Amino acid sequence: MDDQDRESDDLQAALRLSRRAEGIGWTAIGAVVGLCVLAVLAVGAAVLLFCIAAVSVTD
Repeated sequence: MDDQDRESDDLQAALRLSRRAEGIGWTAIGAVVGLCVLAVLAVGAAVLLFCIAAVSVTD
């Protein structure tokens, strides 16, 4: 195997590693976005419950 074949194999291995890292990155971004959506929904539910409780107390 000559130097050009070795460089080609190294480049292909680096490309596979890069694609795997990119997939992991997108998965992490999706997880963070999902957690943010859950946090917004939780805050919305808390505000709604607080408003319902406030109306119940004033009646």
